[in-house]
Amino acid sequence: MNRLALRLHAHRSLLLILLVYLALGSLYNVSLPLFEAPDEAAHFRYTHWLAEERRLPDMVADYPAIGHEIWQPPLYYVLMAPLAAAVDRSDLDSVAPPNPHWRSGGGRHVHYHTAAEAFPYRQTTLAVRLVRLASTLLASLVIISAYALGRLLAPRQAAIAAALVAFNPQFVAIGAVVNNDNGIAAFSSLALVVLILIGQRPATSWTAYGWLGLFWGLAMLTKVSGLALGGVILPGLILAALRQRSWQPLSRGLPLTSLTAALIAGWYYLRSWRLYGDPLAWEIMERVTAGLLRPAPLSWPETWQYAGFLRRSYWAAFGHGIFAPELFYLLVNGVMLAAALGLAFWLWPTARAHRRSGGRWPGWQQPIWRLLLLSGWSLIVFLSLMRWMRLVSDTNQGRLLFPAAAALALLLALGLAGLSQAIASAILSLRARVGAAIVSLPATATRSGGAFADRTFAGWAAVLLLAIWAAALPLVTIQPAFARPPLLDPAAAIDNPLAIRLGPSIELKGYALSADRALPGESLVVDLIWQTSAVLSESYAVALHVTDADGAVVSRLDTVPYDGRFPTPTWPVDQPFQDRAYLSPIGDDAAPGLATIWLSLYPWEQPNQPLPIYRPDGYQLDGLALAQFKIRSAQPRQYTPSQPAAARFGQLADLLGYDVPPQVAPGGVAPLTLYWQALAAPAESYIVFVHVVDAGGELLTQADGLPQDGRSPTTIWDTGEQIRDERRLIIPADAPAGVYRLLIGFYHSTTGERLPVTLPDGQELVDGVYLLHEFSIRP
Repeated sequence: MNRLALRLHAHRSLLLILLVYLALGSLYNVSLPLFEAPDEAAHFRYTHWLAEERRLPDMVADYPAIGHEIWQPPLYYVLMAPLAAAVDRSDLDSVAPPNPHWRSGGGRHVHYHTAAEAFPYRQTTLAVRLVRLASTLLASLVIISAYALGRLLAPRQAAIAAALVAFNPQFVAIGAVVNNDNGIAAFSSLALVVLILIGQRPATSWTAYGWLGLFWGLAMLTKVSGLALGGVILPGLILAALRQRSWQPLSRGLPLTSLTAALIAGWYYLRSWRLYGDPLAWEIMERVTAGLLRPAPLSWPETWQYAGFLRRSYWAAFGHGIFAPELFYLLVNGVMLAAALGLAFWLWPTARAHRRSGGRWPGWQQPIWRLLLLSGWSLIVFLSLMRWMRLVSDTNQGRLLFPAAAALALLLALGLAGLSQAIASAILSLRARVGAAIVSLPATATRSGGAFADRTFAGWAAVLLLAIWAAALPLVTIQPAFARPPLLDPAAAIDNPLAIRLGPSIELKGYALSADRALPGESLVVDLIWQTSAVLSESYAVALHVTDADGAVVSRLDTVPYDGRFPTPTWPVDQPFQDRAYLSPIGDDAAPGLATIWLSLYPWEQPNQPLPIYRPDGYQLDGLALAQFKIRSAQPRQYTPSQPAAARFGQLADLLGYDVPPQVAPGGVAPLTLYWQALAAPAESYIVFVHVVDAGGELLTQADGLPQDGRSPTTIWDTGEQIRDERRLIIPADAPAGVYRLLIGFYHSTTGERLPVTLPDGQELVDGVYLLHEFSIRP
């Protein structure tokens, strides 16, 4: 076996981790639609511009063509431009056009996604996928750096540290998109490795300082935040001088490192100084990010509260507002807490040893100094981000901590090792106290070891769980967040066909309602079958408003189709699809009875300009009553009529009683209230007839109609439900004085057939007519 093969074999765990990471990166690459990652469109436009123009942009003149990322140093984009240049990108402006309404709620996503993004990839889609793949390879340097740091400081934790970076879902996701954070993270991590290596060796060659300056310069040429590396390089070289008992790391190493970094990146900052009067071009940054600059900086306590989101976004926050299940965040919070406890378990005996030694620190060769260096760099990155968050909104993003990802991963690995050590020590102590016969241990638990020995079970457990989540999240979180609605066969049957046209080209072919009854506080699901006959340039909102039996709006939903994931500009032509809308919960004060769902379409942010609605025959409607359902009473209603009665009308209802005035004057209005109790939930509609007749049987007046004036038709009655049915009897002004009879009954709304009426003694009345009451009309 040759030397290369031996080296590969020795680092086989790293190779396996890298292979899995590349596979995960490819999965995230194809799962995330174009430009949905933070600022990816602007990053790619910078890359595209360099591929086209082959020169550095002017931050003022070329800003309209590139966007706000023009302020960034150019290295990342220069590295990516050759890949983009190899592919036709003439469809850049049309492949995924920006969604101008996403900040105002007009869709869940930043861009409209078209069929041009589908596999097999072509043109801009192919270029973006290739640049994403290159970014994944660049980000893999962070994994290699974490492994290298582990080999230098805690060899048994090296693979765990690398895996904690590689299987962080957020790191995989950012590595799989076009973003210069991958460059700054890679070069910062490599610089940290060289710095630790310098501190490890008893003497350092000039070459090492050159490499340190190279990576520092590359970091500064990738992002301005690369300047912060100086905050860890100087302390690191001081510690190296103490370790070597020589001033060479400071007297020669620091100037060589700084000079190399200046040669690599200094020209760019000098250019900015010459062109814009500021090496950082800060005024340009303020101009291009004006929409995100805070009116006044946050206070540090406010910033600390705002930073709480970093715990989530460091591990998983995809696109804009797409998060992992809460169980995942509980897991990673537990891992971080366990690692913190593990570090405390290790630091406590170390501090005790320090006190016993009379306060003399043991020197650079002890782990505490190297841990302080890792922690110091992590703290510098965190405080720099906090300062940035004070000034600019929407910057509490965990990806901005990735320059310290290798250091943080090794600290996590060491902390988990410390926890494993503490657990093993506790078991050993318990075994010694209660006897080997009671507490058995695996062989590995009895091996001795110093700080951060081979206690790796907690670390590998965390790695395994992270890897499972990293593989699952594209399938269970990312892809569903961007899923398109199911396309339908044009000949497929529709539950409730409509053929309603909205505007010139949109057709509502039908709908389905999840239930025909609901209680206050409950919500319904409406499936809408849409189709367009032309490409739509405007993004329309679907408005679904529910009115109760009294006409009050008790539920309202204004949404972009398919829960914001399928805006109208992305609809395919002549292809029906199913859109699912989730109505908001019905208001607690909703009146029981028949509710109506009203539908309209309007341009987003213009709700007062709905599209005209046409029936299939071309008749224009004032509004579209899409469907009706029953709002039930939260509590069963019980009524006590002033006049009891007892009669059964077919198998539909029992009459419980009524309220009516004893006498009425001509030209007056007699209020009548009937109280019914439903015997069944009929599928057909019946009309209540109420007739006032004189002694000869001549009709004087009537009040026929659906129960509750149509607000509680018999088709929505529930078995056992009591219904209060109010009516108004209008007495003609010329009605003769005398005694009149009030007759009631039910007849079928279509056939006119009356229901039979049965009295409690079993007698069936003639013609389905029940004599309810006799009253007098007096002048």
